[in-house]
Amino acid sequence: MDRYEVTVEVTETLLRTAARRFWWRSTGPSTLAGAVLALFCGAAAFLGTDPTGRGYCLLFALLGGCLLAVGMAAYGVQLRRSLATFRMMKDGKVTWTFDPERVCASSDLGRTEAAWKVFGK
Repeated sequence: MDRYEVTVEVTETLLRTAARRFWWRSTGPSTLAGAVLALFCGAAAFLGTDPTGRGYCLLFALLGGCLLAVGMAAYGVQLRRSLATFRMMKDGKVTWTFDPERVCASSDLGRTEAAWKVFGK
């Protein structure tokens, strides 16, 4: 049985990058679509033209703005929680252990492990 250990030194830059990538993978495209919709419909409502022809442009702008706000809030929450956990760490090092049955992560804050089957194929 092979067992591998890797120690990673975590930095704030690494956490910010990870939070940004997680945000983009989970909500980024829809947030971007909401921003484009809000800008397009907001500009159309401001200029007095309505491409829908039924007065829905301002409603679309508000919905797009709400989608944008929710997406940005998700990023802020993820980043704030990650940084708070990082600041509780004493040395900023995480040791990952990989063996045939499970993967484990341990630091001075604690230890967690999961069986490989939870990661799927």
